[in-house]
Amino acid sequence: MSELDKEIAQETANSSTASVQNSDAHSQSSQPNGGQPYFGTPQQPQFAAQTPYGAPAPPPYGVPYPQPRRSNGIGTAGFVVTLVNMVLGFIPFVNFLCIILWPLGLILSIIGMLKSPRGLAIAGFVLSLLGVILLLIFLMIGAGAALLGA
Repeated sequence: MSELDKEIAQETANSSTASVQNSDAHSQSSQPNGGQPYFGTPQQPQFAAQTPYGAPAPPPYGVPYPQPRRSNGIGTAGFVVTLVNMVLGFIPFVNFLCIILWPLGLILSIIGMLKSPRGLAIAGFVLSLLGVILLLIFLMIGAGAALLGA
């Protein structure tokens, strides 16, 4: 090995020793008591990630976000209109509204069955069909009674 190689190796060894000594001195000077926490040292509490204005914190890594509940507004509207018709159909002097509202509930329920979730739309559809069938039966009974009484 030449003299130049020996000098380079010696400087490299000296600089690595100096950097280790500097890092030890720096870590000891930044921490009280030589880098070792002593009894009674207040520790920083570990809190979850804070978000502004009270927004919920994101879930930890690997946990999926909760999915929002899906709803079917048209199917729900068809069910509610049909349910209101079922009640109004048995009240005298108001039952004429059923002629308008029952087909509306039926149409809304059919449109709602094309979307998901379908639960209330199917219930509205079944109740609408049941209500239309009952309406036709009562109309036939009334028409038959009017013809027989005349």
